[in-house]
Amino acid sequence: MKISNDQELKQALDRLSPAQQRQLGGLFVQHALSLCDEPKIHRALRLATDPEASEADLDDAFHSAKAWAVQTYAECGRDTDWGKQAAHFLASATACLANPHPSADEGNPAWKAAMQVRMARSCALITGEAGEDYDDEAQSQHRIATEFLNP
Repeated sequence: MKISNDQELKQALDRLSPAQQRQLGGLFVQHALSLCDEPKIHRALRLATDPEASEADLDDAFHSAKAWAVQTYAECGRDTDWGKQAAHFLASATACLANPHPSADEGNPAWKAAMQVRMARSCALITGEAGEDYDDEAQSQHRIATEFLNP
């Protein structure tokens, strides 16, 4: 299976188990994690994507990532620091993945994480820190998902 557009990506994500959604969403976040130097987010992402993580681990990761997302959101009202804004979106993506009790109306956590990662990458583009090997984040996610689904 080759994913070449967002419609195919969304359909593929909807067919995954919650654990697989966390793992694939984690790969999306990992692809842009160099944009966030906050150790709490790195740790939360490791917990969120660990297939052996307990509900307590996920809860801890969720609250840690959510707290950082809230803190960086509050700081974004000042003169915009696009680096902090990128970190905010990566924290939000991690919180989506780590939520141990998502409600049905919240949607697919991997899809939500993918969109947050795209926002983080957009912020990095504004600062010129997207990275030398940056390619279109959506295309990267299509490639990552294709590799995940075709081991």
